[in-house]
Amino acid sequence: MLYQRRAWGGWSADRGVWRAAVLCLLWALLLVPAWGAEKVRVGVYQNSPKVALSATGKAEGIFIDLIEGIAAREGWTVEYVPGTWAEGLERLERGEIDLMPDVARNQERETRYAFHQEPVLSSWNQVYTRRGAGLRSMLDLEGKKVAVLEGSVQERQFEQMAASFSLVVEWMPLPDYDAAFAAVAQGRADAVVTNRFFGVRNALRYGLEDTAIIFSPSKLFFAAPLGTRQEQLAAIDRHLVDFKKDSGSLYYKSLRRWSLDEVRAATPTWLLPTIAASAVALLAALAGVLLLRRQVALRTRELSSRNREIMVINETLRAIGSRRDLDGVLQEATKGALALADFDGGVLCLRDRGPDMLRVGARLHALPPRDRAANGGPLCDAGCPAMLDVVGRGQRHALVAADDPVAHPACGNARDPAIRWNAYFALQVQDRTLGVLCLFSRQAVPPPPAALKLVEDLCGPVALAIENAHLYQQAQQHAQELERRVEDRTRELAQAHAASLRAMHRAEDAGPDPVGLPGPHGP
Repeated sequence: MLYQRRAWGGWSADRGVWRAAVLCLLWALLLVPAWGAEKVRVGVYQNSPKVALSATGKAEGIFIDLIEGIAAREGWTVEYVPGTWAEGLERLERGEIDLMPDVARNQERETRYAFHQEPVLSSWNQVYTRRGAGLRSMLDLEGKKVAVLEGSVQERQFEQMAASFSLVVEWMPLPDYDAAFAAVAQGRADAVVTNRFFGVRNALRYGLEDTAIIFSPSKLFFAAPLGTRQEQLAAIDRHLVDFKKDSGSLYYKSLRRWSLDEVRAATPTWLLPTIAASAVALLAALAGVLLLRRQVALRTRELSSRNREIMVINETLRAIGSRRDLDGVLQEATKGALALADFDGGVLCLRDRGPDMLRVGARLHALPPRDRAANGGPLCDAGCPAMLDVVGRGQRHALVAADDPVAHPACGNARDPAIRWNAYFALQVQDRTLGVLCLFSRQAVPPPPAALKLVEDLCGPVALAIENAHLYQQAQQHAQELERRVEDRTRELAQAHAASLRAMHRAEDAGPDPVGLPGPHGP
C-alpha cells in the first residue's frame, strides 16, 4: 500500500515535468517564425494620410498599409520608429532605421539614400491660409510669415520661388505639418506650405482653406540607407507594379480609404464661388457675344436696307432725269416710289391747267380707271381725298386708314376692298401743286414713318422732273407752233410772190401804151 502510494506520487511528479516540457516546446515552436523573420525598421512621422501615428500610437496611412501588405507577403517583421521628419532622415542616414516613407527624390538625396524605382504616390505642394485672409497669389505673401516643415524639400523650393519674385517672407520651420497648420490656425503664421494629401485631409479640421499657389509636382518613394536594403527595395518595386495593375488591390483600397472620402468632404471653399463666378462671367460673355451679333445683324440689315434705298433713289433720279417725255417721267416716278416704301400699288395724278381737275398720269397695280375725261382719258375729281387730305391742309404727305370713318374715301382709281392703308404725297414746286402721288398698301401693319419720309423726299425731285417735262413739252409745242407759223408765212409769201409774177407777165403781154399821141378822134 505504501509502495503504491509512492508510485502514484512519482507518476504525479513526472506528469508535471512532462507538462512543463510540452509547454516549453510549444513556446519554442511559436517563436521559431519570429526568430527566422527579417526585421525591417520603418520611420514614422506626422503627415496624414500618407504616414502618421494615431491617437493610440499606432502607425497608419497609405505608406503603412503598403509596407505591411508587402511585409506580410515577404515574411518581414515591421518595427516602427516614431519621430519628426528631420529625425527620420537623420536616422536613415546613420542606418538606425531601414526604410523612411514619403521621400521625394532629388539629386542631393540620391547621393545620401537608396530608392526603389516605382513611385508610391505623385503629389504637389500647395499653400494654405486662414479663411478670408485674401492670400491668392505669390505676390500676396510679401511681408507674411509662412510655416514650413523643417528640413523638407518644400522649404527649399518655396524659398527659391519667393526669391525669384524678390519677396521678403519670414519663414517658420516646424517639426511636422500638424504644428505648422496649428500655427496658422492660431494666428502665429499667415500661411503654411504642405503637400496635397495632408492639405486636403486636414485643412477643414484646422479651419484653413487652400489657395491658387501650387508648385513642384513630385513623386514619393521609400528610402533606404545608401548602398543597403537592395532586396527590400526590389521587393517593394515588384509588389507596387503588381498592385497598380489590379484596381481592387491593396494599393487602390488604401488610396480610397485615405484619400477619396476626404477629398469629397474637403472641397476647397473658393472652388464653388470661383466656378459660379466663372459661369456668370461665361454667361455674361456669351450674352455679350449674342447681343453683339444681334446688333451687328441689325446694323447690317439697316445698312443693307439703306443701300437698297439709296440705289432705288439713284436709279429713280437717273430715270426721271434722263426722260424728256412726261409719261415716262410719271411712270418711273411711280415705280421708284413703290420700290422705296414697299407699297402694293398706286396712281400719280396731275392737275390739269384748264379745268380744276386731276388726271391720272401713271398707274401701277391699281384698279382699272372708273372715270373718263371728255377725250376718253382717265379723269380724277378735283375734290379727291388726296387733294382734300394733303394739299388742302398744307401737308407734304398723309397716311389714312382705309376704314377710318372720319377720313375721305379714296377715289375710284385706288378704291379696293383689300386696301388697308392709303398714303398721299403732294408734288409741289415752290408754292405750286403739280399733282398728287397716291400709294396704297394691303398689309395690316402701317408703312413705317421712315419709308413715308423717303417717298416724301423723293417727291421733290419728281415734281421738278415733272415741271421740266412740262417745260420741255411746252417748248416742243412752241417750237412746233413756230415752225407751223413759219411754214404758213412762207407759204403766204410764196403765194404773194407768185401773184406778183403773174401780174407782171400779164402787163408785159398787153404791150406799151404810146405817150403824147393823139387818139383817133383828135385832141
